[in-house]
Amino acid sequence: MEIFLLTETWIALSFLILIGFMLLVEGFHIEVPKGYIYFAVFFSLGTELVNMRIRRKADKRKVKLNPRIIEKEVK
Repeated sequence: MEIFLLTETWIALSFLILIGFMLLVEGFHIEVPKGYIYFAVFFSLGTELVNMRIRRKADKRKVKLNPRIIEKEVK
């Protein structure tokens, strides 16, 4: 679960940086097609959704180990 939160945090930060950079570029009157931004956002979002689904399936297939049997010392 910690890996998921870490990945989610990085994606959110990258989206904020992308939006901030685009606002800065548009402030200098440089036109950037919105299709590039939308593609980057939806591609990374789709990739993360696929990764979350794969991780969820992998968690279900984990091997559950039995507790270790401690042998009593024979005197």
